[in-house]
Amino acid sequence: MSHPFPQIPYLSLVASKFRYRLLFAWLFILLARSWECYSQEPVFTHYNERNGLSHNTITALYQDETGFIWVGTAEGLNRFDGKAFR
Repeated sequence: MSHPFPQIPYLSLVASKFRYRLLFAWLFILLARSWECYSQEPVFTHYNERNGLSHNTITALYQDETGFIWVGTAEGLNRFDGKAFR
């Protein structure tokens, strides 16, 4: 039994090139999208006496095993829980 359409070697070559171009396009898109993740500016929040620090001059910083940040200032020790000083 013969095939209704003859096999044309050129078509398989075209399909192979198309697959490589499609793969290259996907890789390019993925790499371009990953660069967007690194283009963001970091966010900084400045804290002072108005935010609950005992003094504006910080002399020491320490993060304990529970995640609290301890801030030593000229006027005492402050604990920061990620939202507020205590």
